[in-house]
Amino acid sequence: MRETNNNEQGQKIKLSRPAIMSLLLSFLGVGLLVLVLYEFGIYGFIGQRMMPLYLRPLYVYGHLVSGFLVIAGIAAGIFAIKQIHNKRRFLKGRWFAVSGVLLGLVLLPFWVWHLPSSPFTARERCDANLRAIGRCMLTYTSGDNPMPRDKWCDLLVKYAEVTEEVFVCPSAGKGRCHYALNVSSSDSHPRLVVLFETKAGWNQVGGPELLTTDNHNGKGCNVLFNDLTVEFVKTEELAKLMWKAEQNNK
Repeated sequence: MRETNNNEQGQKIKLSRPAIMSLLLSFLGVGLLVLVLYEFGIYGFIGQRMMPLYLRPLYVYGHLVSGFLVIAGIAAGIFAIKQIHNKRRFLKGRWFAVSGVLLGLVLLPFWVWHLPSSPFTARERCDANLRAIGRCMLTYTSGDNPMPRDKWCDLLVKYAEVTEEVFVCPSAGKGRCHYALNVSSSDSHPRLVVLFETKAGWNQVGGPELLTTDNHNGKGCNVLFNDLTVEFVKTEELAKLMWKAEQNNK
């Protein structure tokens, strides 16, 4: 018994490795999820067209990987807490474990809410698509290049390095392009509609007669305005959209 006590007294207090792993995994999960949501358009400054091909699988499956990291972090934290409790005289790092578990638990509801299959995420990706198309249109036309309205999709794909993936709304089903160009988008008012959601087609140009809310279960649609902002306009507010600059003077 005395020899056992001497051995225990001779052991140094160590930092629990599972506790460190818990916090590290949770942080990695948070970082990856933020990166994925940034790409999907919460802020809308990065479009899929700007992403290198070799990184696309990371963005496509990044959400699921981030969830796995967070769950692993929570599990490691719970294990570490029990381990430290049983060997509290030889192990430390309880706060690392607790922090990892709490961080993971806070993130989980946010992660579930932004699952790739959720309507909210599809709306964000659609938002990001419109922002990317809008930036490409601005870049193309800023070089004094004319943009024939009946070929706007073709020109962006050919000259503005836009992939056809950007023209597809994730929740709209099959189709080559789910966006249309406002026939009066050459006007300069900042709140004028430039691009809006429509049914599947290609090089579509028109007005409110082409607009659809079916892509988002009838709740509304994403609209790109002349000032390059994108908003999800609810169905009951669609009548307020400005399709011609003359509407502002009435």
